[in-house]
This record gives sequence, C-alpha cells and structure tokens, in this order.
Amino acid sequence: MQEDGIKLTRRLAAIFYADVEGYTRLIALDEVGTHRTVVSYLQAITDHIEKHGGRVGHYAGDAVLADFDSVESAVRCSIEIQEDLANRNARAPADREVQFRIGINFETVIVDHGAVHGGGVNLAARIEALAEPGGICLSGSAFDQIERTLPIKYEFLGEKQLKNLARPVRAYRLLLDLKISRQSADDRNAAVRASSRPVIVVLPFENLRHDPDDEYLCDGLAQDITTDLAKFHDILVISAKNAYQYKDKPVDPKNIGLELGARYLLTGSVLRSGETIRVNANLVETITGLQLWSERFDRNFSDLLATQDELVRRVVSAISTEVGTKERATAIRTDPQNVSAYDAFLRGNYHWWRFTNVDGSKHEWIECQKWFERASELDPDYPRPWAWLAYSIAEGYRRGWCDSQSLANAEQLAKQAVRIGMKDYDAHWALGYCYRHGKKFEQSIGAYSKAYELNPNDPDLIIEMAETLTYTGKHEEAVAQLERSMSLQPQCAQYCRSSLAWALYFTRRYGDAILQLSHISSPSKDDLLVMAASHARSAESYANAGQAVIAKEETNAAERTMREIRRTQPDWTVARERSFELFEHEIDNEHWLDGLLAAGLPEK
Repeated sequence: MQEDGIKLTRRLAAIFYADVEGYTRLIALDEVGTHRTVVSYLQAITDHIEKHGGRVGHYAGDAVLADFDSVESAVRCSIEIQEDLANRNARAPADREVQFRIGINFETVIVDHGAVHGGGVNLAARIEALAEPGGICLSGSAFDQIERTLPIKYEFLGEKQLKNLARPVRAYRLLLDLKISRQSADDRNAAVRASSRPVIVVLPFENLRHDPDDEYLCDGLAQDITTDLAKFHDILVISAKNAYQYKDKPVDPKNIGLELGARYLLTGSVLRSGETIRVNANLVETITGLQLWSERFDRNFSDLLATQDELVRRVVSAISTEVGTKERATAIRTDPQNVSAYDAFLRGNYHWWRFTNVDGSKHEWIECQKWFERASELDPDYPRPWAWLAYSIAEGYRRGWCDSQSLANAEQLAKQAVRIGMKDYDAHWALGYCYRHGKKFEQSIGAYSKAYELNPNDPDLIIEMAETLTYTGKHEEAVAQLERSMSLQPQCAQYCRSSLAWALYFTRRYGDAILQLSHISSPSKDDLLVMAASHARSAESYANAGQAVIAKEETNAAERTMREIRRTQPDWTVARERSFELFEHEIDNEHWLDGLLAAGLPEK
C-alpha cells in the first residue's frame, strides 16, 4: 500500500496498551520515588513483552504501546506482568503503589518503520481505561480469539460507548487470581528508599572449599566492599546485616532485587587451594539478570591480608564505574520536562562525560552547567550539583572560556557545596580544583586530601590529586600515587597513563613517559605535547652522553610529534601554553616550556 508517497503495510495484530493509574497523584506525593519506580516497572514490562515475542512500539511518559502476533501471547504476557508488578507493589505503602492498567485489542493496524498505528491502537488505549488498577481489559475482537483457548475467568462489561469512537464496543474484564508474596514493613520501606537512587546489595561471598576456616574471609570481603561502596554518596548500599540472610542460599538476582529493592547485585566466591587463593566477583543488574562486570583475582594466601585492601578497592572502583555509566544512560532517556533533582544532576553528568570524553565542545560544557543549575534549583540542599557546577566553571576558566571573576564565583559555589555536604567528597574535590586554578596550592592540596579521606576509591579523584601534586613540585609522590592507582584500577589505566607520563617528565624519566604514552590509542593534544617534549629532552640526554645516533632518532621523533600537533592545532604556541599552566615553582614551569621549545613548538 502507498499513501502520500509513503510505503505502508497493514496486518492483523494484538495491540497492547498500558499506563499508570493515578500518575499525577503519585508524582505529587513523591516525585523522585515515583519516577524511579515507573522507570523500573517500564523496564520490567518491556522484558516480559520481549519474552513473549511482543514488540514495543513506543513509550509515552508513563505509558507503553506494544503489539503481538496473537492475542493469546498478549494475554499471557499481561497476566505475567500484573503478577510481577503486584509482587513489587506488595513492598510499598498502599498510597504509593504504582499500578498499571492494560488494554488489549485485535485489529488490522498500519505498520510504519516497525511501529503500529491506526484506529486499532486508539481503541486499545480506550479499552485500557476501563480496566481496574492492576487489571486487564479486552475488546470484543480480542476476547473472541481466546474465549475457547485460555482457561481464564472474565466479566462481560457490556457494550461501551468510548470517547471519540462512533460505535459502542464490547468490553471484557479478566478476573485475575494473582499469586502475591506480601513482604514485611521493613522491606516496603527499603523499596521506597530504593526508588530515588541506584541501590546495590553485596552478598556474602561463597566459600567454595566449604572449610570453616575460610568463612571469616568470605564474610570479611563482602563487609569491606559494602563499607567502601557506601562512600559513593549517589549509591545506596543495603546493609551487610540484611544481605547476610542470603548466605549459603541459591542466588536468584531478580527475586533478591525485588525483595530488597536493589537494582544491582554483587556476588563472589573464594577458593583456597594449598598456598593459592582465588577470589571471583560478579556484578549483575537485577531487573534484567544481565552480568555487567566480572573479574578474577589469584593471590598467594600468605599475602592475602596485605592485598585484601587491593581486592576491595579494585572491585569497588569497577562497580562505581559500571553503575555510573548505567545511571547516566538511564537518566538521559527520561522526559526532560519532568525530571527530579537527581535526574537533572545525572543529565548534567552525562553532558559533562561527553564534554570530557567525546568532543570537548563548548556546547556540551554549557549544556552540563544548565542541568547542574536546574538540579540545584530543584533541591538546594543537594551538594553534588553545586560542586559540579563549580568544577565545570573552573574547567571553563582553564580553557579560556571565562574570566577570573567566574573562577571566583566557582570557588564560592564549591564552598557552598562543602557547607551543605561536609561529608560529600565531590564537594571537597570541586573546591580543590577551584583552589588549584586560583593558584592557592596549599588550600588545594588540603581540599583534595579531605576528599580522598572521605573516598579513596574514586580513580578520577586520585588522578586529579596526583596532577595537583605535580603542579606543586611533589613529582615523586605523584608518580607513586598514579602507579598504585593503575595497579588497583586497571580499567582506568588508559587515562591514568596521561597523568603518569606528565609526572614522569618532571622526574626526568623521559623514556618512561614516552612508554606510558605509547599505550594510549588516541592521544590528546596534551599527550602529544608531553611526548614531543620528552623526546626532545631525551635527545639532549643522549647527546650529552655521546650517543649521537640515538640522540638524532629522538630529535626526529620529537619533530614528527610536533608536526602532528601543528597539523591539528596550528595556532598552538609556547605563549599560549604559558598562559594555561599554573606551576607553583618557576623551575618546573621553565623545565616544561623549554622542553616544548626544544621540540619545535614556536614561541608565538
């Protein structure tokens, strides 16, 4: 069929339409909690639809449209959905239950780019409005398809005159007998808390050898990881006491997620064999059951206590990275007209991530600030938006996009974040960054140290603190910190190498700096500057040692690198570099700029 030049197809389909009953009331009661619950329920509905062979057409706020090849599949899926959601709601207070109504129609639809359209879709939406909260209604055409094939009780509602439909429509309500597992009041409260921020539960690690002497280690690892995860203020962690009830029991991530209101589940195991011990850790998303991350650690048992901190920090760092990535992706899909302070912050965080990792455009820089500002307006007592607004402004100052007055304003915003959240490491981190660019180095190190004290597990914080140590002349200390960070957080090695090479340059270990940079697949302009200067300095060292051939090779490498810089940044000069750098000691400033001059970067 061709209509208005557009090729369309028609086919019979079972049309499924569901939305939330009383959504406006629920949002008024608890905007954040309702939003997070609806998002998780829509994901669960989507999983059920896909399991039964259905196709999701689109989402519209709190509603979802899908189609199936048969009414039987649509009905079986709908019953399963309502049973699942009823069990989830059993943990919530009665006035906070999020209940969906479902309508099913069977009719010919228009298919355009995989999505269904037409009067049959509208009828499904009208039928849905007749359903009770948590219930299912069918049109007469849908009911006729399953009357003799599914052993389901139903109630005939008569012929209904529905809005915007010319003729009355037969309607049937399914009489459901759902199996609902009622939970305790503590579980209901846990579910409400779980709706506002990502929640993770760390189960006791499994003792694969079943030796009682290893039990202390299994429980201790889980407790230490729980404690360290709690330092990330945007992750809620189920207490070790609540997690302990699942010790030595079969693990069903979806059920545990429902029972505890947890979105993420960390499991692990310990196997000791002679003098060797193996620790496995796995991070699972409870709604989908998908494994997001896993790693294995092999250690000598005699070294275990000394390396237990390393194991904990590597697991914690990986989890925070995975959860942060997942939450950013979820937030950016929410309706920008109806976001909470937390969602607005995550949107800002998403644009900040794009700014620092994708294109570095001024547009993304402005966009992240817009969302940080909105988050702080929605919740003035939430410290993280204030902190990252301050941080982003300071970064703009570093890039020459705003003036010293803006930097002073950023410092005040960071201080405001600290006043609101004295125990929020992001607030002290942002203040340290503002102090650094204001050349208040002693205060900067103090603020970074406080942030590190509150959370020694964030790899970005560790790297930035080490960079500040480099700027203040503490080069060996910076190298030691970065090398330890790389060993504890191998997934962060790529961007840690840049800062390590920078610190190594100032310790005169030019070859080591070049080696670190050689592992970076897409070096930035700053990486290339360090590489060019390192080659030039290395050439000087070889020349002074009488190694003329090697010196020439290093000089050629410096020139090649500098040509690459000039190709992508033709207007970059030593003068411009001088305006951006902020060393505490002039000897470091001279060492850096003289290296760039030796590599061939023009003065002006």
